[in-house]
Amino acid sequence: MKLPRIISSLPGAPAAGLGEKLPTSMPAAAVLQSTTRPHLVLHFDINETILVGDEAGGDTREDCLNKMISKSSFVLMEDDEKEQGGGNDKEASTSRRALSHTKTLKPSKWWDGTPIASSDSDTDSDDLAPPPLYTGWHWPPNACPYYRTSYKKKAKNFTAHDGAPYRPLYNELEKRVAFLPEEMKAPDGHEYPHALHHMLPAFFHTLHELKREGRSFGLVLRTFGSDLPDIADALNVFARGQHPLYPDFKDESLVMHARNMFRGRWRPKEGAGEEGNEDMFEYHLLKWSGDDKEDEQVAASGDAELLQIIENCFVAGIQDHYDFWDTHNNAPWAGKPVWTHGCRDSDGEATSMEQTCHHIFFDDNIHNDATDSIAAVRVECNNGAYCSLSGENIIAMQGKHLFRVPTVAPIMDEDWFLHRIREAEDRLAQGSG
Repeated sequence: MKLPRIISSLPGAPAAGLGEKLPTSMPAAAVLQSTTRPHLVLHFDINETILVGDEAGGDTREDCLNKMISKSSFVLMEDDEKEQGGGNDKEASTSRRALSHTKTLKPSKWWDGTPIASSDSDTDSDDLAPPPLYTGWHWPPNACPYYRTSYKKKAKNFTAHDGAPYRPLYNELEKRVAFLPEEMKAPDGHEYPHALHHMLPAFFHTLHELKREGRSFGLVLRTFGSDLPDIADALNVFARGQHPLYPDFKDESLVMHARNMFRGRWRPKEGAGEEGNEDMFEYHLLKWSGDDKEDEQVAASGDAELLQIIENCFVAGIQDHYDFWDTHNNAPWAGKPVWTHGCRDSDGEATSMEQTCHHIFFDDNIHNDATDSIAAVRVECNNGAYCSLSGENIIAMQGKHLFRVPTVAPIMDEDWFLHRIREAEDRLAQGSG
């Protein structure tokens, strides 16, 4: 059976997705090189963005691959569940996109109208050509991801039932991710870090190419989990010339040291209470220790001190504040902060475009939803302070400072992250940052 197509744009819209090739014969990173472009600060979420399989959190690699495919498998919403007024998702109201609207759906058709042949159906799924997976930012009209319906609970074994037509794709993804067998050891006989067996080759390819082309960039690894030390071990294998795919690459600047690992915590500003809106809180970096304690030494208080650290080191890691985000109903402002430079007004409109650093955040959990997203975009305002953008204005940062990662895409295309970096830099250079 042929692999299903993976598309990132709808008919009539410009294509910009998986398999897209840059209009040049130069390597992707070479196109990115420019002495006039700002220093890059690349933020990568860990779980299901560059790491496939979180066994400590209860998800095996098989679970994660199935979930990834289900997140890009779109289904039709039935006629009586259509939202009033609308076919254009760009103009759709928040309720159309919100989980609260889709989580009760029990879809019977894929987004192209093909019946979903479940395991108890009379239709043989092997006889049905699977519709394309869709990785675009705007949802197709009257459709939503399988993962956001009532069938989300079945997503961890998606290709064993409703998603059976996508099993060949699952097998291909598994092959590409499992490049390093669990039993394989380093040439010196030592075992590789466990996390290295589950990390996307595209992540290391991105770092390798940016370094090869002499780009100025820093790396910030972000997670809600406790996996930073494991990921640091895997990154350090790569930086020290011990990665099996890059045995000739060595760059000590990419070694992550414990002194550059932090716990990020939202805390009330001085004089403010524990309750309030986003203006009452600021982000702190606490020095990392072996125990998850909230009384650790503060390394940075507020945006300016934090940026002084992460914009001036080669590699940093931050365990972000999941409990705070969860307590505040997944409001974007309460999530993982990422920053833009250049003065802006309260609507996020630029009043000055001078940028010495360009922050770009990759995360699989960024949503086209003003009420539910993981990224808190912090902008520099005219008074020199930073404030959080509204949910709607955060959505506008997709493609400039934010990229939702449909993880099947970088697994299938090792240049995917490089292409997205180029897009973000182009948009910033055009004055739309």
